[in-house]
Amino acid sequence: MPTIPPDLTEKFRRSLPTEYLALVAMVALAMVIPGQPSSSMLAIIGTMALAAAVFSRWSDTDEAFARVIRVAGLGVVFLSAFSFWMHSNPGAELVLRPLVVELAWSIPLVMIAGWLLYALHALDTLSERAFRIGVVVCLVALTWVVAAQSASSNLSPVPYIDVHDMHIEGAKHLWNGENPFTETVVRDSNPYADDDSVIEGYFYTPSVLVAYSLSWRYLGDARWVSVIAVAVFLGMLLWPTLRGSRRFAVGTIACVSVFVANPSLEYMINRAWTDLLALPFLLGSAVVWKKHPVASALLFGAALSTKEYFIVFLPILLLVAYPDRWKRLAHAATVVVVTYVPFALWDPVVLIPRAIKLVDTDRPDSLGLVGYGLSIPVWLSVAATIVVAVYLARRVDTLPTMFVAFAAALSVIFVTGVQAFVNYWVAVTGVVLIGLWLWLRADDALAIDEAVIAASDAAA
Repeated sequence: MPTIPPDLTEKFRRSLPTEYLALVAMVALAMVIPGQPSSSMLAIIGTMALAAAVFSRWSDTDEAFARVIRVAGLGVVFLSAFSFWMHSNPGAELVLRPLVVELAWSIPLVMIAGWLLYALHALDTLSERAFRIGVVVCLVALTWVVAAQSASSNLSPVPYIDVHDMHIEGAKHLWNGENPFTETVVRDSNPYADDDSVIEGYFYTPSVLVAYSLSWRYLGDARWVSVIAVAVFLGMLLWPTLRGSRRFAVGTIACVSVFVANPSLEYMINRAWTDLLALPFLLGSAVVWKKHPVASALLFGAALSTKEYFIVFLPILLLVAYPDRWKRLAHAATVVVVTYVPFALWDPVVLIPRAIKLVDTDRPDSLGLVGYGLSIPVWLSVAATIVVAVYLARRVDTLPTMFVAFAAALSVIFVTGVQAFVNYWVAVTGVVLIGLWLWLRADDALAIDEAVIAASDAAA
């Protein structure tokens, strides 16, 4: 019986790139858990295998970097070819679609995480050209992940949920010249409601109604406005990495990757949750905070107009001593009022209770204390939030800490409130991400305290 020569076996073993084995292991893992939102798990496990392979075999930084980039290319080529084959075989698509979705998310995330580990390992020794190429590769990979999530969401059936239907029905009534706040009727998807329970009247804010109606009318699907909001938000975060410091680039890419890897992001896009709309406005307000205070206030007002729960920002906004405080608040309030006026003129009696909701019914499936059987009175929840907001406001001295305070106030009202679902916590994550991003910039010009700003201007 013929045998394989030992030297040939050893030669083959040495020539097989270790990173390819890591990719095969990652694909095998994806096949074991098809259909599960496990992109984060895959990214972590795959990264460990990839980092071990790279750092154990290649000590030269540029050679290791080349290996990392090669895996990224291999993953994209493999996924593209596999997707093409799957779509050409309808029978296979039904079985393998969950796997492709997992790969579309996990392969780029593994590459990003691997590069981040490597970049931190060689932050000061990696050549400038190699570092910039790595940043661009990460940006492309993150774009791929968001595109995959968006395509998966908007090309897949929507499991029944009243949020999505509310946007569709509201858009239809609006474009037909009818008042969505009085005419919209959808079945209530609350699992604790009666089977024949319905929701009467559009129950989101006017600015949200307009945004989703425009998306439904001109883009063919109401959910595309959520995709646009995410793309703008992430683009604003990532664009400065091309010209910032190395630590800023690595930190920003790491923070954004964690946000994107959250399976709840795809869930929110697919079901048309509205919380994503505020994030680009909040970030835009922070970016132009000092140089364009009026624009900053208007953007902040646009964010406030999308969700009622942002009212918890008010104690912080009132108590923190930042330049032109009252003018900024007046501009922001004007934006909120302007979004309500046209619909208030249409039917003020109906608009206020529908668009400004005070939820007082416990949801046992809430991601807060009520979900664990601990029901807290609404007044106590509000009081606890105000106390925390006031306490934090007295300690805010920079824009990053202000956004962290915003996130903390939201967290208190969500933890103690009668309901808080996954979309609420994604919003909190986004606000925290803005605070971390501002902190990574380490820009004194973003300081809120007037004395710090004056000192910074004098130094300049």
